[in-house]
Amino acid sequence: MSKEYAVMSARLECNHGTIPSNLVVLPNRTVLLTGKFRANIGDGKGMVNVLPFGLCQSKTNPAVIAAQGAPQPCTPTCSMWIGGKTDVLIEGKPALLTNDKAICPLGAGTIKVVNSGQGSSKTSDPPMPFEPRYGVAGEQKNATNNAGTETGNNTAVSSATTGSATHNNVINQTQLSAVESEKDTIANAKNKHKGNLGEMCTDIDVETNGPLPLDRTPPVTATRVGEGRVTGIDDPIQKGIDAIYKCDPPPPAYVVVESKYGSSQLSTTKSGIKQMDDDWIRDPKRIDKYFGIEPSTPLDDPRIIERDDFIESFEFGDVQKELSHIDSAGNVSRKQL
Repeated sequence: MSKEYAVMSARLECNHGTIPSNLVVLPNRTVLLTGKFRANIGDGKGMVNVLPFGLCQSKTNPAVIAAQGAPQPCTPTCSMWIGGKTDVLIEGKPALLTNDKAICPLGAGTIKVVNSGQGSSKTSDPPMPFEPRYGVAGEQKNATNNAGTETGNNTAVSSATTGSATHNNVINQTQLSAVESEKDTIANAKNKHKGNLGEMCTDIDVETNGPLPLDRTPPVTATRVGEGRVTGIDDPIQKGIDAIYKCDPPPPAYVVVESKYGSSQLSTTKSGIKQMDDDWIRDPKRIDKYFGIEPSTPLDDPRIIERDDFIESFEFGDVQKELSHIDSAGNVSRKQL
């Protein structure tokens, strides 16, 4: 079986645990693959890189013995991965691969990397050399873009319906057609239609111009992830998080954007949490709904892998928040929150 390079959020399993876990690569890593921090065999420290696997069922775990064999909370005590690709070094240590193992001394558990975390079913190693943190991927975006005019480091105004940028995304083209056909009459339309137009304008703007500020060097591209993308004025209303975009190259790893049409403002929940506050975004039900995850969704589903990567990036402070206001002409005004 072909091995893959492991990255942040790689799926881990312990033969004595009750649930899988995900690898954590600390954000001081400077080498990326598929937009995620690359792992080496040193990223095997329990409770730092290797998080709990639910309950420990090992009969040699002192806590399990004391509880007369009843499973107890898992606390991994491993320190280093066994294996790695010795001829490929990530910051001085062999690159971590799928099927590499670590031993937990506490319960003699064998921990394995069962999924690389890259988010795709690659069957061979990626080409060398490795992509640096600020690699050339962002150079695919035009260095100049007349669709956006910078008005400050954290604010930009642009038009979703005009400009010289090329909308090479088929979904963006569908959205653009919908916006063009509705923008002249949207001012007198239903709130649902205004909201949908706003979300489509934001998608076009962010995926055309990237995250704020617009003068990043190298340029940063942003690609929408998750479910429920609006592609028509009559689409059902999507409550919760409006849009999450994955950035290349990071930072930020992701951008969360809330769209508001006209004079609409951020709302506050019944429990007093303001829309787009950290606690509002990190709500597990809200995140799962955005990524289209149900209780029956398999653990190796790409949506779960993307969700876990987003959550880890959010907790490490590598997610940017923006508010997008759209007027009746389709002009988009974004600012960082």
